[in-house]
Amino acid sequence: MAGILELTPARLQWREDVPAHGDYDDVYHSVHGALAQSRHVFLGGTGLPQAWAGRANFAILETGFGLGGNFLATWAAWRSDPRRAQRLDFVSLEKHPLTAEDWRCVWAHGEPELRPLAQALASRLPPLVPGIHTLELDEGRVRLFLVYHDAATIGEIEGRFDAVYLDGFAPAKNPAMWSEALIAEVAQRMKPGARLATWCAAGEVRRRLAAAGLSVHPASGFAGKREMTVAWREGVLAEERRPGRVAVIGAGVAGANLAHALARRGVPVTLFEREASPGQGASGNLAGVLRWLPSADDNRLSRWTRAGTLAAHAMLREWEAQGIDAPWGPSGVAHLARDEAQARKQRIALERLVPPPEVLTWLDAATLSERIGWPVDQGGWWFGIGGWIGPQRWCRRLLELAGSCLTLRCATAVGSLEPCAPGWRVRDAEGSVLEEVDAVVLAAGAEVPSFAQAASLPIRPARGQVSLAPAEAGSPPRVTVCRNGYVTPEVSGQRAFGATFAVGDTDPAVRPADHRENLVKLEAILPGYTAGLDPASLEGRVGFRPAVPDRLPVVGPVGDAPGLLVLSGFGARGLAFAVPAARLAAALLCGEPWPLERTTALAADPARFARR
Repeated sequence: MAGILELTPARLQWREDVPAHGDYDDVYHSVHGALAQSRHVFLGGTGLPQAWAGRANFAILETGFGLGGNFLATWAAWRSDPRRAQRLDFVSLEKHPLTAEDWRCVWAHGEPELRPLAQALASRLPPLVPGIHTLELDEGRVRLFLVYHDAATIGEIEGRFDAVYLDGFAPAKNPAMWSEALIAEVAQRMKPGARLATWCAAGEVRRRLAAAGLSVHPASGFAGKREMTVAWREGVLAEERRPGRVAVIGAGVAGANLAHALARRGVPVTLFEREASPGQGASGNLAGVLRWLPSADDNRLSRWTRAGTLAAHAMLREWEAQGIDAPWGPSGVAHLARDEAQARKQRIALERLVPPPEVLTWLDAATLSERIGWPVDQGGWWFGIGGWIGPQRWCRRLLELAGSCLTLRCATAVGSLEPCAPGWRVRDAEGSVLEEVDAVVLAAGAEVPSFAQAASLPIRPARGQVSLAPAEAGSPPRVTVCRNGYVTPEVSGQRAFGATFAVGDTDPAVRPADHRENLVKLEAILPGYTAGLDPASLEGRVGFRPAVPDRLPVVGPVGDAPGLLVLSGFGARGLAFAVPAARLAAALLCGEPWPLERTTALAADPARFARR
């Protein structure tokens, strides 16, 4: 039985210099070339590039990514078109992705015109982990959503599309790609006026397209093939309504990520922060842990933290590639088992999940001791993509990169919100109007329920005290280590460890008792490490995390108030939740494809509390 996260890469073969898939006994493209085929069948069949002319956003759904040729051809066409859409979203499913090695091999011999784009994409390809992986290209104006799933899971894709590339191996070779159910799901996601194209001319496929409510017509095929198929949903192609201006309340990791995401979409944002600078409150700590929380059944928390860890890792790696100072330490994270019983559970979880070893593996005590630089008494999980992030520096860097679309208003406390036409009136504590906007997002952490519209949400402050001790560069631990708490490597001459988590405790003072509690945790992580550490000599910081009963984020509309969303509930997992949660909120505001599977995203819906 395959593991929950086990993906089978494409079994690449070559037939007269044309790539083929060994398991399906079929070629990826015509002998006449991938680029010419993509231009004729898919771009031409969906009316591109003319269809996206002058639009703010254009969204394409593809049922088989394959070698990536259709995406690369579309990206190249978008780049060369002066009348292109301002932004391009391309969502593509793939059950058997290429390995990075095979990708480089294919495109080393591929279309010369597409080769530079393929090479640029090579370093950005995600690990072979199921899910939706968002690659932001051309400064975020082009987004590739790589969906590593069987096409039969298309029901997990949430979005409405302007064009569809219905692609896959021949029906006789892979009938599941052309099933009645899949075609119905595809048609359901097409906007009125949207066009679909496929190289396939099979009568059964055309009948299924017509049964799904589309107008179906034959068209001239490519390179001697007599026919292909085009289809469209009747109506006029219209753009999704986007807000003219959005107010985001709170400049912690949630609000900063959202402001950054909206600004990259060209949406004007006013970010209100009651403190004098961004990244205060729960986001003001020296460093926090970025890692996934696996479970043997890959539950909702596991899926959310994995998606968030992969997304944050990809963002920060891309910053590094661009020469941007990334506020993190990608050293990996060790999660030590408490005892042999938990070690067995960790190993069982890995046996059931089967993730790529570069993402997560299990290492024995001797190996982890060497990596940590300190002897430990148990083995544990090793997260190769994990590390520490400086949340305050992360917030500031995100806002710097947001550019001119962002208006930052620090030392400005929002007191209340009032509906108005067409959106919301933002007032201060004295009732004075700060701004009128089309939409508001409450990203104020544990303060979200202080707004009348969100008072019913079960978001409570959880006091967290982090302890800080002086540290020399290169001193152990050399990696971040977790075990009922965490300890970081040296960061700016200090080492962070802890932390406490007390729901409902609102005391802002640093307490010696909490330092002692954190020292107990540190000693459990690294036996013998605390010798000589006096609680009275430690520095510390207190923050209040927004906690909810089910430990999942809270992202989505607030009740039935139009244009009002919440982005909170991150608890102790803010660094692992922030990127996909913010991108989801941005997608909800802008009517775009969701960056997460539907069931995973809806697990964060604020309405879940009303249903209980």
